[in-house]
Amino acid sequence: MNLHASIFFITLSIVSSVDVLGQGHNRMEIEHITTLGKNSITEIAHGIVRQKYPDLDIILGDFDISVWSNTQEVLVQYKRRIRFVPLGQETRNYTYDFTVHVMTHGISPFDFFGIDDFYLPTSEDREKISFVQNAFGLPRQWFDSEVTEKENKYVVSLSNEVSFGIYEIDKVTGMEIPQSSIEGNWEPEPDILGGEEDKDPYVEIKE
Repeated sequence: MNLHASIFFITLSIVSSVDVLGQGHNRMEIEHITTLGKNSITEIAHGIVRQKYPDLDIILGDFDISVWSNTQEVLVQYKRRIRFVPLGQETRNYTYDFTVHVMTHGISPFDFFGIDDFYLPTSEDREKISFVQNAFGLPRQWFDSEVTEKENKYVVSLSNEVSFGIYEIDKVTGMEIPQSSIEGNWEPEPDILGGEEDKDPYVEIKE
């Protein structure tokens, strides 16, 4: 399971704990929300974020935004298009993604852990991200993208559920450093117990 998949399911686990507070929301309410469509639901989510965290300067273009629902909840997931790790930092130092729990107006992980660790790129960071985007053609469809800044290079990591790649980009020229790339496929995890069927799975609302 790649990093994005892990974060997604961890987020859903956190949100499920909030579900107890939303037990009063009946199926008719859920159906009404879902019939509004993706654009309207995302606008509701944006409003919740602005209301609860007005000082959080979020640029929506930095995220891939998806909407999910089941019979109990509607979620709007904000997934960072490119995770940038500034010089001397590590991915674990930051929170990059978040999920809005539409029915209860909960936002995870902010409501649980605060926003101090939420990554907001500086103007200098944005210039560096743009440099790597143009040099390496990021983001790439179906892949999670992470860029780690080093002294003389950027390390670009691409991954999905099937494969991964690690590449090094010269910080000055933007050219890929020869013989620096590593590519491969993930070893599938054995399904020993067959897994328990989710009786109320989340379904993506695409329109």
